[in-house]
Amino acid sequence: MNPDTAHKKEVVAIWYIDALYFYKKPSKWPEFAHYMAVGNLVRATNGCVVLEYTEKNHATERGLLVPAAALVLPKEKQKISDILGTIKQGMHVGITWRDVVYFDEGVVPEQASVMYSEGEVVMVKEDAVIIHNTKTVKVSDTTDFPNTPTKPAYFMIPAAFITRSDVYEK
Repeated sequence: MNPDTAHKKEVVAIWYIDALYFYKKPSKWPEFAHYMAVGNLVRATNGCVVLEYTEKNHATERGLLVPAAALVLPKEKQKISDILGTIKQGMHVGITWRDVVYFDEGVVPEQASVMYSEGEVVMVKEDAVIIHNTKTVKVSDTTDFPNTPTKPAYFMIPAAFITRSDVYEK
């Protein structure tokens, strides 16, 4: 192995979308913003792309894990989840979805975070579902999300992130 290239990684740029949350109802529901991330490619496996922003002693210190479903690919239309066809405005639902993960302290996650959000459906868009009065937890460790004193009133979850939905009686 050449010592000059032993620790060099490929620098890549990716575009992705992320779930949105709101503390009050906007006058108009926005489109998903396209975020750009540039970093060293750590891996592109397990249905995810992992980029590092900083490293320490040749080990990843801080970065981003993006599920493949969040990637904005040129000239390709995002696959829309068939699950949206079963969700209607006014329903009380539980939605399981995969989220983008920002990481630091050298702990590189193996998979995207699995999130669970429960609430009332306000709107079903072509590419998203918006729920109100949500209770959202990170399934892997059951912590509330986001971890802030004031909880968001609305979550806008990209359809491509959704892996399961359940309808509940009110």
